Amino acid sequence: MQQEITPIAVRPWTLNGISERMLVSHYENNYGGAVRTLNAVRADLAALDAGAPGYRLRALKREEIIAMGSVTLHELYFGNLGGEGNKVPDHAVDAAPVLVLDMYEHAYHMDFGANATAYIDAFMRNIEWAAVIHRMDAVRADRSLPLEDPSDKSLPSLSVEELAAQLAKGEPVQVLDARPRHHISRTVDLMEGAIWRDPDRVDEWIGELAVDRPVAVYCAYGFHVGCSVTKTLRERGFDARYIRGGISAWYATGGSRALRPDAG
Repeated sequence: MQQEITPIAVRPWTLNGISERMLVSHYENNYGGAVRTLNAVRADLAALDAGAPGYRLRALKREEIIAMGSVTLHELYFGNLGGEGNKVPDHAVDAAPVLVLDMYEHAYHMDFGANATAYIDAFMRNIEWAAVIHRMDAVRADRSLPLEDPSDKSLPSLSVEELAAQLAKGEPVQVLDARPRHHISRTVDLMEGAIWRDPDRVDEWIGELAVDRPVAVYCAYGFHVGCSVTKTLRERGFDARYIRGGISAWYATGGSRALRPDAG
């Protein structure tokens, strides 16, 4: 079974002392790399025939377990960020919270260099204790840990893997980049095949879309902007769906990108 990318659980621009740039790089490159590795190993396992030597199977299963651990721990790490970590609830102090701190250098070197202590201090300021306690409650009740997926369930959506499959089949999907102008101005690329339109000026460009073709809308991380544009398009009669995790999740899967027409 192929592992799907989980949308980043924290709003990267809201953290105290941890930059959006570093966190997004961590998510797209390191977490995304772990998911891609896991899927590659599983593809190799699926391709083994009955006559494959035992050592080959054992080696692949070892690699699968390592990659699964990396994927799970990264998802928990992002999921327990985004709060005010210094405000520790009284009932969390005596518990054993399921809390993940990534101490590999890739998690902090971009902001902190070799100063791991400063990174730990910043991490502690950003712990989302509600998520930690939610996990602990699940453990105590012998339930599976909750999924670290912040996606809006009230609107129709697509995973980046589902969108990639549609595009690979040649389905006539209109892919709309709805990142805010202040965000798109800091980048030079977008999803290959997408067009960028200002999410604050929907009325000016909505007539460019074909109403008889589905629309896939993405923003940076799959939070409110993409959802807002999707909701507006649906109210105007379009079969619009937002992309869970936004363009960041697309990049984490290794999805193709193209230079913005006005960035060359």
